[in-house]
Amino acid sequence: MAAAPVSAFRMVSMEAAPAVSALRMLSIVTLKDGSQVPREVFKTTMSALDSVKKANQSAVVDLLRVSKSFYGSIVNKNSIMTLRKYALIDKEGKVNDTVKKIVQNAASGEGVYLIFVDPRRKT
Repeated sequence: MAAAPVSAFRMVSMEAAPAVSALRMLSIVTLKDGSQVPREVFKTTMSALDSVKKANQSAVVDLLRVSKSFYGSIVNKNSIMTLRKYALIDKEGKVNDTVKKIVQNAASGEGVYLIFVDPRRKT
């Protein structure tokens, strides 16, 4: 008699799976100002910032200016296109609150002395 095929995958009903909150599943990064952001968002944002710095430095300055002010908007079309390309702003030119926090904590210095540093809190 032939044996039944063995499946490499086991079907588990959602009722049998333990309930785990979404927050416990995410790794959290604590920024210098004490705010917490998901690790995946942090990595993606920092990678996008690095790419934008190489592609269009004025876009980074515009992003920082808008992130620090409540009412600012980006007027430079090249900056808008670059920041949209890397998903740092939405279609309306708004910056997500989590991206704002990361950018604000990463920026150090002003004007020509502006540099981006590791925004994570040292433990």
